[in-house]
Amino acid sequence: MLTKATVVGAGGMGTVAAQILAHNQVHVALLAQFADHVQELLVERENRRYLPGAKLAERVHPTFDAAAALANSELVVSAIPCQYLRGVWEQHGCHVPPDANGEGGCRRVGVKRVKGSVGKCGGSPDGHGKYGVGFPRGDM
Repeated sequence: MLTKATVVGAGGMGTVAAQILAHNQVHVALLAQFADHVQELLVERENRRYLPGAKLAERVHPTFDAAAALANSELVVSAIPCQYLRGVWEQHGCHVPPDANGEGGCRRVGVKRVKGSVGKCGGSPDGHGKYGVGFPRGDM
């Protein structure tokens, strides 16, 4: 049974995905891009920017810390607008546990696990051999 998931992207679609998982008894880390948005989500327990009126379930845990959000996740859902997908996964892909399942994507861009591809956290020249997220070249 799925117990921990991470939704990357705290817009409307990410919030809906987090809510669905939480209502199915899954603890969800909702990874947002901006610290002020996380603070707003934590204080208000509502995503007023992108989904006003929907209160966040108790099992939804907004965060700005990618490493903590992705640690021990059994499922990673990518809810990122297409134009930002590559940059976000280049920055955070190395934090995804090797045995996590991935869902999401845009066109043919997915969260496929590819060793030695993208995902050397923050563009670090040494990714320590960690897995990243693969993107078909020429699609973006």
